[in-house]
Amino acid sequence: MKIKEYSKEYPIIDYSLKVGNGEITLKWNYKKGTHFLVFLYDLGKPFELEKVVQELDENYEEDRFLIQKEGNRLYTTKDGRVKIFLYKEKELIHLSCSILSSEMKRGLPYGVRVLAGEYQKEEAVFYLYREKDLESSTRFVPIKITPEISYKSKLFSKEKWCILRIPQIKDYIDGALEYQIEGIRTTYPIPKSCLNRELWIPIPKNSVLMIKAAEQYKNYYKV
Repeated sequence: MKIKEYSKEYPIIDYSLKVGNGEITLKWNYKKGTHFLVFLYDLGKPFELEKVVQELDENYEEDRFLIQKEGNRLYTTKDGRVKIFLYKEKELIHLSCSILSSEMKRGLPYGVRVLAGEYQKEEAVFYLYREKDLESSTRFVPIKITPEISYKSKLFSKEKWCILRIPQIKDYIDGALEYQIEGIRTTYPIPKSCLNRELWIPIPKNSVLMIKAAEQYKNYYKV
């Protein structure tokens, strides 16, 4: 397999992802391509296309064996963090396909990247085309976080207590979630040590407390 630079002839267009009924449904449009590779990967580790393709090549001696494999799941990397699926142009139903949710480990955020490819019979080579940018080719399946928030009044005070508890999160990164008090622009990062504990936070009497993912982790968590 050879990785080619972005080509205007092989873009991924209008890519969307929907989660439901025990599966994730992917839908996209394109101009050209005989085959499409879908990479389902754990966001906990950087996705390096070259390394993943190199490992895939080591598993398939020739590209013709790769495109002849039955079933859509093509390969799982040795560390188990990336699963690769192959879809032929003629297999796409209404330009969409589905991957079972069971392919993902519970409690981990995932990225789903789609790239167009072309198999050249004369050369017996599979060409995989890079995307113009990640926004066009990648969608995300974040972890759903449900914080527990309650309030308790403080006698003779202009403040009240906000009692916050965030459940334990696997491989949580300090500051990936943050809280903000209504009416105050400052955000406060939530460290790992505060998970699964009651946090008593004083806030103005008429305010509420909001939880959100920090900008750099917005694809990891959904509150």
